Amino acid sequence: MSRDALCFSCLYKDERPELGFNSELIYCAKKEIVVRPKTKCDLYVRSTDEGRKEMRNMMYGVISDHDLQEE
Repeated sequence: MSRDALCFSCLYKDERPELGFNSELIYCAKKEIVVRPKTKCDLYVRSTDEGRKEMRNMMYGVISDHDLQEE
C-alpha cells in the first residue's frame, strides 16, 4: 500500500480509534463505507485546519458565547 494514497490527507478520512480498522482500511465519511486507500478519487478534498473545523461545526453544531452564558 502506498503512503501516497489520497485518503491519508483527505478531509473525509475518519480517524476515530473505536472504528478498529487496520492501516490497510480507512472509513470514508463522505462515501460512508470502508475503503482501501486510493491514489485517485473524485470526492477527494485536502484536509486543512479550516476544513476540519467547518466539518466539525456541520456535524456537531456551534455553541455561541451567548449559549454558554445562559447555563
